[in-house]
Amino acid sequence: MNQKQSISHVISSQSSSQQKIYRTRLTAVLDCTRFLLMQGLSSRGHDESKESLNKGNLIKLLNWYATCRKKINEVLFSNAPGNDQMTSPNIHKDLVNCCAVETIRSMINEMGDSLFSILVDESRDNSVKEQMAVVLRFVDKSGQVKEPLLGICHIADTCAQSLKDAIDAMFSTHGLSISSLRGQGYDGASNMSATASVERVFSAMNLIKNDLRNKMGDEMLNDNLVVYMERDLFMKLENETILQRFQNMRPRRIQLSKLAISE
Repeated sequence: MNQKQSISHVISSQSSSQQKIYRTRLTAVLDCTRFLLMQGLSSRGHDESKESLNKGNLIKLLNWYATCRKKINEVLFSNAPGNDQMTSPNIHKDLVNCCAVETIRSMINEMGDSLFSILVDESRDNSVKEQMAVVLRFVDKSGQVKEPLLGICHIADTCAQSLKDAIDAMFSTHGLSISSLRGQGYDGASNMSATASVERVFSAMNLIKNDLRNKMGDEMLNDNLVVYMERDLFMKLENETILQRFQNMRPRRIQLSKLAISE
């Protein structure tokens, strides 16, 4: 007779409460991840066990965040379910990837239907792997020349066919049309004389993939580097945009409702 005591009402209330707690926890992890990405800092610690004195920047930053915000402290670590901590390496990698994908998407939206050129160069990272960087060059709607980083990828060798295959794959991934390409600049060519955009990419690569992080995978390196190099675009991204992509990547233990995401 009392609707507030009905099973359906109790389940609905629990589900709504879980979603709010989950969303608060996930947003806190994303906030800390964004800070570390923009600073080019490492996230994971070598030893993240309870006994460790240095669990890595992400865990330490979350601990600090929790001490400053009571609302955050109530949903993190010991106050969160053991299978829903949102601090595992896989969750972190997914969040970093979402940040990079949305940054590139924002970049391509800014370019619109403009014709563009590419600047290509390669260099070895700290693990002695050949990395090819591709920088777009286009004129935006205000008439300013932009040279954002599209991405980097590992190549087995630097022959023409390998470079072409890598560029084709990168274009396909980001939905770019080869018909809009109007110029190509490669290391050593006369039309590369400074621009220094590609060289700045490799300087940043050595900062991000340093001697202590030389086991970083290619995808993680690309995602970190894109966000770090294009911080101005990344800072404009709303958390909700990144959260929505994160939720849609794969089935999650708890799904955020569309209403919760669009709040």
